[in-house]
Amino acid sequence: IIGSGIAGLYAALHTDPSKRCAIITKVDLEHSNSWLAQGGIAAVIAPDDQPASHVEDTLLAGAGLCNRDAVELLVREGPMDIQELMELQVPFDVNAEGELQITREGGHSRRRIVHCGGDATGRETTRRLGEIALERKNLRFLFNTYLIDLVTSDGAVTGAVVFDRKPKYIACRNVIIATGGIGQLYRNTTNPRGAIGDGIACAARAGAALD
Repeated sequence: IIGSGIAGLYAALHTDPSKRCAIITKVDLEHSNSWLAQGGIAAVIAPDDQPASHVEDTLLAGAGLCNRDAVELLVREGPMDIQELMELQVPFDVNAEGELQITREGGHSRRRIVHCGGDATGRETTRRLGEIALERKNLRFLFNTYLIDLVTSDGAVTGAVVFDRKPKYIACRNVIIATGGIGQLYRNTTNPRGAIGDGIACAARAGAALD
């Protein structure tokens, strides 16, 4: 798995415990867009909300740039993922009765946003998933390590070349790319230094379809 933000950690926690998995990360768990993300997570949880409403709100806010299939998948799986994060003891904010605090934010027509520590949702979610992942015997973190490129043969991935003081080859048949955004390609950005689009570029060179 390339990347140790929420996507990479969540994927790692869903790997087969009998399989060894390396998690490649440029620095550590505290240097990612996930760690810095404020606001909250949107999902259809409130009794007065509907999936169709969440889909339409997202498509409207996306101004024609959204992939509808991806939006519908996100909306469909969102409530289950929130439930799983709760079971993993991600510290979502709750009211006096112990129920999730669900708020409404810009672009949404219903209350469907859950938070951790007010606006520290990214930090607290990343921290908790990282704590669990670091304890998993089948997961190995390679900190301060960069992805250089993917290696393919006959259209299939056979490994990855990474850099940690010197180039290293990791043989593997399955790679999950969770490297985040491309903010550092722009002159002005609030993204951390690691958001350089390298994972997307490696995927493109390996023949992956980019959407």
